[in-house]
Amino acid sequence: MKLSPTEQHTDPSAEPAPFPADAEEVVDQAELTDSGVRILVLAEPSGAYTWRLVPSDDGRSPEGPDASRVDSAVVELLRAQRRVPTRRGGVIEFRAGAIPEGGTRPRRFDRQPSSNSLTLVDISGTAYVHKKYRRISPSAREPELLRRLDHGGHTPRWAGDYRYVSPGGGAAYPLGVLYEHVTGEGLDSPLRENLRSLWPELRSSPFPKATVREGLRPLEGILREAGACLRRFHHDLATALGDDGPGDAYPVGSALETASRSLAALGRRPPVSEEIPVGLWDAALDALRAEADDLRLQHSEGVTFHVEGESGPCHGDLHLSHLIMGAGTHSRRPGSIRIIDVSTPSPSNPDWKLRSPLADRVALRRALEYFTTDEALDHGARLLGRDNTDAAVAAVLDAARRPHPEASWPEEDLAVLRTVCQVADVWRGRVTELLLGAPGDSGDEGRRSPLHRLLYLNRLLHELTYNQDHARLYHTAMDLRYALARVPGPSTTRM
Repeated sequence: MKLSPTEQHTDPSAEPAPFPADAEEVVDQAELTDSGVRILVLAEPSGAYTWRLVPSDDGRSPEGPDASRVDSAVVELLRAQRRVPTRRGGVIEFRAGAIPEGGTRPRRFDRQPSSNSLTLVDISGTAYVHKKYRRISPSAREPELLRRLDHGGHTPRWAGDYRYVSPGGGAAYPLGVLYEHVTGEGLDSPLRENLRSLWPELRSSPFPKATVREGLRPLEGILREAGACLRRFHHDLATALGDDGPGDAYPVGSALETASRSLAALGRRPPVSEEIPVGLWDAALDALRAEADDLRLQHSEGVTFHVEGESGPCHGDLHLSHLIMGAGTHSRRPGSIRIIDVSTPSPSNPDWKLRSPLADRVALRRALEYFTTDEALDHGARLLGRDNTDAAVAAVLDAARRPHPEASWPEEDLAVLRTVCQVADVWRGRVTELLLGAPGDSGDEGRRSPLHRLLYLNRLLHELTYNQDHARLYHTAMDLRYALARVPGPSTTRM
């Protein structure tokens, strides 16, 4: 790895020069005073920019400095709100809110998978997350968003952040952020525990809806509060961004064009595996085309696609695990839930106008579909002593009323799998209703706004494309099951 300075790069926004395939070039660097740590700004062969912390002595050690030393140095620089000059005329800016006085020490961190570097640091008895972004990009807006949302009570408390400002007062690139650690568990944890505890009763219940209602009663409060928290978060986000928000007019035409392009691209491809019959693949795409055609017709007829509250900024990448419940909290209490990993894009992002609070609701709906189907397939496969992926393929073939290509699924096994999937759908419908205040069954699609349907269609197409690209048969089978359920009925706008 080449770590000598180069005159060829002075700004990560500049066009990168070609490098050997195994090389990284240092484009700028700064010494973090009295810390024994140096920041290197690096250009990769791909043209992307990243950064690294190295010991100050020679900058060539293959290992970075001890994480606790880095955390301590960053906290001190944040407290002092220092501006550290870089060798090429840039600056590392440190800004902070309220950080307690006192020393720092590392804490053990049960980390979830992340594309960034995370450590947990104790400052005077309070735990803080120190997140360091691996890539240098202006699109990393989380630090600024946490700062603006700091007093709303729906996101982690912002303590400070630091960024690289390129030479000549150029663009600012977030490097890291410090925020108070939110203790508790993601919303997926109690949902998983609840569904697994209900399996024996659900499989044998003659009235699964009643069984589900009673079984979910302990979670009603926290699910309703999670939905209310999301609505308050959207309000606070719109207020914090003000004129920086995406505006009121959602670009329906652009979103319909995106759907058309995705459908055309998928239509030119074979299924991800020979286990998915071409006829089933075509039927699923036909169902999605029919949905797109119906929405396109409504748009051409001048139908209003969204109602009040469906325009504005959103989280951007919301999952069930991003809704964190306070430790031991299953009650409906304002402030008992925090939303983490805010990914609202920059207004310079080409997709900025395609944002809506409804997109977060659609994201949670799709998350619940994946979550519930995964749990159902796992449970069904365990009952039958089968592989989860084989169960996923069998389930979508059964839903499409197509025989399994192999004669290894007798009707009695399919009946067990079918029952498990059906009662799981009932459970998911009730959870969706409690969380989002909306009908949870695909058969209720006509009761949703056209914009909700359009956002759902594009998200499903995006996920189906991703799973095809990465040869994920298991997830593709789940996607196809929901695609086949998209055959649109008469729209309420024409009733």
